[in-house]
Parts: sequence; C-alpha cells; structure tokens
Amino acid sequence: MTSEEYGRRLDQLMKIITAGLIYYAAWINIRLHDADKVAWTLKEQNEALGRYGRFLSPVASALNGMALMQFAKAFDRNRRTASLKILLEAAERTPSLVPGRTVADLAAVSSQIKQSERIIEKLKLVRDKSLAHADASPNPVESLTKGDFDTLIEHTKSTFNCLSIGHSGASIAWDYPVQNVEENASEVMGILVEKVRNDRR
Repeated sequence: MTSEEYGRRLDQLMKIITAGLIYYAAWINIRLHDADKVAWTLKEQNEALGRYGRFLSPVASALNGMALMQFAKAFDRNRRTASLKILLEAAERTPSLVPGRTVADLAAVSSQIKQSERIIEKLKLVRDKSLAHADASPNPVESLTKGDFDTLIEHTKSTFNCLSIGHSGASIAWDYPVQNVEENASEVMGILVEKVRNDRR
C-alpha cells in the first residue's frame, strides 16, 4: 500500500467513524435520559416517547442499526476496505506509512483493539445475522450494550488518531459533529416534552 492510498483510506475511514458517532449520538439522545444535560424529568421524557412512539421508535431503531453498521465497516476484515484493522496491520507491516509513530505506539493501540475483540465479534454477529442479512436461525442474537458501544467507540477514536497523526500529523476533533447532533436532538425532545406538558394543563 502506498502512502497516498493509505491517506485516502484514512480519509474514508474517518467519514465512516464520524457517521457512526453521529447516528449513535442521535439514538442515545432519543432513548436515554441524562439529568445533567436536560431540563425535564425521566418521567416526562417517557411520556413524550409514549405519545410519539409510533414515530420515534422506528427512528431510534434505524439510528441504532446505522450506527452498528458503520462501526462494523470500521472493523471489516476484507483487505480491500478502509477498515481500522486493515490500516493498523498495514502500519505494523510498513512503519513508513506512519512515520510519526513508533513501533511501541502501534503495539499499544493494537493491544487496545485486542481488548475490544469480544465486542467486535459481537458486532459482526449482529451485522451478519440481523442487519445485513435475514438469518433464518432461531437462535437470538445478543446485541451490544451501551457499555460495549462506548468502549468500542473510545478505542476506535484513539486508534484512528494514532494512525492519522502518525501518517500526516492530523488529529480529528470527534466531539464537534457529535455535539451538534446532541444539541439538535435535545431541542427536538424538549419541544415534544413541552407539548406533553401543555396538553396536561
């Protein structure tokens, strides 16, 4: 893999990860209540979800599925893809692709990804049996917990930045697009909660 191709794949992977983070942030802000961030109670949010559930439930389900699909792409094993695993392996084989990183740096993030292997395997199973294909197996597929997803996200972001900084010196500010989505999602939920409040008066 040439340095130019490596840079192109990093750019493609950055877009995949960003999309996954945005979908996940939107899903979380519909489904979960964070008392430190919003001005309404859990009960009020549940009332709004109950009132508008016929719309919000399929939206939340779609967002969750899209987030899972994007992170599944990020860990694809196909060598033709722009996946984190493929780019990390390429950097380990050809250190000149990431001149700003040492062998020890790469070993550290590789170890981090290995710690997420159980989560990655679970993600692949969900993708293969529930999202990308209609598996006829009667066995239920165990979904990822929020804790699983949060761990995988942190390992993904730190590993990507290690490779990106090593290749070109560029570090990605992941929080900016996520914060925009969180703010918009909270605004929408706030409007729905206020509508429920007004209807009670």
